[in-house]
Amino acid sequence: MKIVFSLANGVRADKLDEKLLKKLKVAGCWFLTIAPESGSTTSLEKIHKGFTLEQALLISKICKKIGIKTMSNFIIGFPWEEKKDVIKTIEFAKKLNTDVTHFSRLIPYPGTPLWNLVNRSKYKLKDEAHNEGTPKYKHPNISDDEFKYLIKKAYRETMLKPRKIWNLFRMLKIRDFISLGKYSLSTKSI
Repeated sequence: MKIVFSLANGVRADKLDEKLLKKLKVAGCWFLTIAPESGSTTSLEKIHKGFTLEQALLISKICKKIGIKTMSNFIIGFPWEEKKDVIKTIEFAKKLNTDVTHFSRLIPYPGTPLWNLVNRSKYKLKDEAHNEGTPKYKHPNISDDEFKYLIKKAYRETMLKPRKIWNLFRMLKIRDFISLGKYSLSTKSI
């Protein structure tokens, strides 16, 4: 059977190796997402990510070698982070060099350890009407204007490259580009 599939919701970098990735490629996998969440080792440890930055780099490199397209997801604004930590994450995203890179500001969801941390501490939750009205919190070390600047910087430095844009044209359909453009303009993320 000739099938094509993607693992767009993400796979754990510590559960993959070259042998498994080659089998996935043969089976029809053309795209997968790696979600390091942060470029800071400290943050990875605090959120119990379970894999290292080096493992994520290795998986990205193997995927490029065997022809699987990749996406990476990053979260900025963990309560303990400072601006320098966000810059580390942007630098790591550039080094990871996936075909698509996504950045979002931390959203603490009710019932999660991060929600409990934010609610118990000096952080203030507020609804900024982003991401379907999901509450964000007033970060103690990074202002809202700095977040806007850092997210724009992240996208400009990771995605607004001629080669990346060309690869996106080859990967996506025209309607995907229209949706992506509308999203980028409405969120002012570029």
